[in-house]
Amino acid sequence: MALGRKTGGRVKGVSVNKNTGIMREMAQVYGPAAIAKLAQLAGLIKGTPGSEQEGVQVQALRELLDRGYGKPAQAVTGADGGNMVIQIVTGVLRDDDPDEAAEVDTGVARDGDPED
Repeated sequence: MALGRKTGGRVKGVSVNKNTGIMREMAQVYGPAAIAKLAQLAGLIKGTPGSEQEGVQVQALRELLDRGYGKPAQAVTGADGGNMVIQIVTGVLRDDDPDEAAEVDTGVARDGDPED
């Protein structure tokens, strides 16, 4: 199964994938000015006061760090904050044999904890 956009998608006669590239190019023109504004809001440019609101300064600093070093890794956990259980079942079950489904061992207990 392919991920991403379907090939051949069009918006106003232009390929969707091409549109994305065009939009990226247009936005990148403003990149240096946007970075400069973030630095100014954070109070990093000498002779220019940063934002009076500390929350704005922190957010500007966070945005600069994310762009310069990448966003920090985030742990992926289950709903209760514990480990996630991923179950992969392979094989083919036939609808004409109702007992066959009962014989499939998934290796996962009903409460979501792996069986020993």
